[in-house]
Amino acid sequence: MPVIENSTYKKAPAWLPGGHAQSIYPTLFRKVAPPAFQSYRIETPDDDFIDLDLTRTRPDNDKLVVLSHGMEGNNRRKYIWGMVNAFAREGWDALAWNYRSCGQEPNRRSRLYHCADLDDIRAIINYALSLGYKRIILCGFSMGGNITLNYLGNFADDMPDEILGGITFSVPCDLTACSIKLDSGFNKVYVWNFLLTLRRKVRLKHAQMPDVYDIDGLSDVKTLRDFDNRYTAPIHGFLSAEDYWDKASCMHVLDKITRPVLLVNAKNDPFLAPSCFPVEAAEKSGHLYLEMPQEGGHVGFISPGPMYWSERRALEFAGTHLNV
Repeated sequence: MPVIENSTYKKAPAWLPGGHAQSIYPTLFRKVAPPAFQSYRIETPDDDFIDLDLTRTRPDNDKLVVLSHGMEGNNRRKYIWGMVNAFAREGWDALAWNYRSCGQEPNRRSRLYHCADLDDIRAIINYALSLGYKRIILCGFSMGGNITLNYLGNFADDMPDEILGGITFSVPCDLTACSIKLDSGFNKVYVWNFLLTLRRKVRLKHAQMPDVYDIDGLSDVKTLRDFDNRYTAPIHGFLSAEDYWDKASCMHVLDKITRPVLLVNAKNDPFLAPSCFPVEAAEKSGHLYLEMPQEGGHVGFISPGPMYWSERRALEFAGTHLNV
């Protein structure tokens, strides 16, 4: 589809100049009312589990939004709750799920989550179908956006009819370029924060299975490349961090997507490299809507009122392009 040249997100508040401030502020200061949800645990085919929160608006509802969080996030982050609340106001049920190792307790198996893993989102979708939902929208943020687009592209020819399309924000479409960018300047602060929780998870997994998770020299893991070379790649069958990043990047499958999808990446997003703005792919696609506001930061898009712009934009896209 044509690139959306004139985004309705014109400018962040004047007191939040720059991509870093617009990325950090919502995490620290946004107040979001917790949605009414019930927590469930589903079993996976490999004898593990996925934890999720399900918000129901009415017993007979047949429409659902499935929300996928960002790296080292969880299903109760403010941007997840904000989107759940926004869709609930419009009569949508919402399912927000945790990747493996992102819930309240370690998973049983050795595997962690990663961007190339589509088994778990397929398990979540199958669970949603088993509950009787007939209209399903996939919504992903950052890493969750990459997973969402990977699913829509890789399974375009083998996808349930109930999947209407997708809505994604702040997506690292090129993981190699983004990993390099995150290893420079102020971005190292974000990496430090990611690695703080990733190291903690590795120690927990080491206590479960010391033969798989070696923690000697763990404190020397200083970059995402270090972590992915030492843990993500070998544990999940990749040759190296670079091999993992390349195979997990959704930019390779954008041209295969056959259902309407919105991709919103702010031009001042500190996480994103230039290759994460796939203008050519959008121009050639009949289904990919690429929107690139000048501001917004990473999963920011701050605006006055109870809903952020990203939530209003998601509802607008759903109503206009997803047959709802």
